[in-house]
Amino acid sequence: MFKRKGSGKSTLVGKRVVSLSLLSQRITQLGTIQEVERFENGVEYWKVLTDSGMMEEAPSDRFVLYDGPEFADGDRVRYRLDEGGYWEAVIVKPIWTFDHLRYVIRVTDGSKAAVKMNAGTEIAEHPAKLSKM
Repeated sequence: MFKRKGSGKSTLVGKRVVSLSLLSQRITQLGTIQEVERFENGVEYWKVLTDSGMMEEAPSDRFVLYDGPEFADGDRVRYRLDEGGYWEAVIVKPIWTFDHLRYVIRVTDGSKAAVKMNAGTEIAEHPAKLSKM
C-alpha cells in the first residue's frame, strides 16, 4: 500500500464532475468534489458527493470535470432546433455518451418548430441546446 502524501487544500474542491465509475450500470451521476487525496505513487483520489447523496471515492481518472449547463429530472425545458423554433420538453435524466454529457428529454409539445415532433418522444440532446422554461 502506498502512503498518503496528503490531502491539503485543492483548487478542485467544489468543482462539478461526472462520475464514470457507475457507467457499467448505465447510471450517470453528477457530483461535487469534496476532498482530494494524493498518494506517493502519483495517484490522486477524489471524494465526490453525488447529487443523489452518495459519497463516491475513486481515482481521479474515474471522473470528468464538468462546467456546462445542468438540469434536474423533471425540469421543463425548451430544445432549440437549428432549423428554427423549439420543442417543449421535460428532462428525463442525464446520460454520458462516449465523451460528453447529454440529457434525455421527453417532448411535450413539438409543434412550435419548423420540424415537428410527436409528444412523448424521448431523445438525448446536448445541454447547450436546452434552456429552462
